[in-house]
Amino acid sequence: MHQATERLYHCFLLVLTLYSPKSHKLNFLRSQAERLAPELIEAWPRNTRQAQRAWELLRRAYVDARYSPHYKITGEELEWISDRIEVLGRQVQQACQARLQELASETSA
Repeated sequence: MHQATERLYHCFLLVLTLYSPKSHKLNFLRSQAERLAPELIEAWPRNTRQAQRAWELLRRAYVDARYSPHYKITGEELEWISDRIEVLGRQVQQACQARLQELASETSA
């Protein structure tokens, strides 16, 4: 799930800016993407402790899920995170398609 989220942010940044930083840090990638498209913020709400905890679990999963015996996540948290990744995926797809259409119309004009 961490890698899927990371790939979505990299895809978004590449399509919109032709650059994506060499980073696995979701906080950094998210901030870069949301700066360009604030509508991406709704993919990962920050208005509840549960939402903030889920983001933190996803962020830490890249290393801790494999190497830390203290990393714990519930089925409910996994489901919520999965739903949010789907929302992010749809938003990234829409934004990328819109940008590619803009570029296509610029080159055909």
